Amino acid sequence: MSAAVVAAFGPDAHTLRVVSALRAQLPGTPIVVYAGNRAGLDALASLDQGADVVHAAGANGLREALSRCEPGPVLLTHDDVVFGPDMAARLLRAHAPGRVVVPYLNAPGTGHDLGALRPGQDVAAVLARAAEKRPGKGKLHKIQPSVVLADRDLLFTQGAFRHIAAPGAVLGTLEMDFHAARGAVAAHVAACRRREVPAERLDGRPLLVATLIVRDEEHMLPDCLASLRAVADEIVV
Repeated sequence: MSAAVVAAFGPDAHTLRVVSALRAQLPGTPIVVYAGNRAGLDALASLDQGADVVHAAGANGLREALSRCEPGPVLLTHDDVVFGPDMAARLLRAHAPGRVVVPYLNAPGTGHDLGALRPGQDVAAVLARAAEKRPGKGKLHKIQPSVVLADRDLLFTQGAFRHIAAPGAVLGTLEMDFHAARGAVAAHVAACRRREVPAERLDGRPLLVATLIVRDEEHMLPDCLASLRAVADEIVV
């Protein structure tokens, strides 16, 4: 493993916990932490010298974090994920060039859904039991990228991964090689979804992202994008 990259959404306890879990599962592996969104920047202040901190958020933070990693397989995770036993090692065993490997996760509507976690459940115990029952899967058509392992250069070049830190995002494509690793399990407690609004946003209004699916519309895009800039917080084409 060349590195592990953490998208921090906070609060601090989540970020510190996942960094500690990575140190335990990947001893000696460099850890780079960036803010998943602007609200996560305050979680970076509590980190000690055991992690390389990128003081940038979102897609820019991810790109800077990946630029600090050596070539090779990189584990990318949200900070509000609980790892199952030996999850990182199981992902690494399933790795192959050009492949994006994921654990089984509480990710409805995807090919690696572990099932819902009920309030009050002992998450560690649930994951320990699930790890013994989950076979590896061939190609998946949809994943939730809360935890992925892939070559650094693949994460750089695939445009879909610039939104990998988006809470609840689902990626799906026929071109990418998604696989679920045998016995690799994790739980996403989804604290990131409660911190989507940037800390500096005082009016309580949720973020508005305009998403355009386009083809051969270069002549219409400039006016279309100009009309959206006044109302949208982010534009994704």
